[in-house]
Amino acid sequence: AVTLLTFNGVTDWLQFSEVTQRLNLDEEVAKRVLHSLSCAKHKILLKEPMSKSISKSDKFKVNLDFSCPMRKIRIPMAS
Repeated sequence: AVTLLTFNGVTDWLQFSEVTQRLNLDEEVAKRVLHSLSCAKHKILLKEPMSKSISKSDKFKVNLDFSCPMRKIRIPMAS
């Protein structure tokens, strides 16, 4: 939830380093969190380039087209 709040009010792409700095997280933990939100079943964040791995040069943005018919969704943490 805190990661999503980082993107609150941001309409442009954020670099991996910017997200890591705003969250004050270790890079490995940030990679796991961002992978969960951008590469899993529910793609809440858009990632550029679209690949299955997270690198330091990736950019992220909120997926404004995301919708889910379920009231609650579960987002497992990537290992």
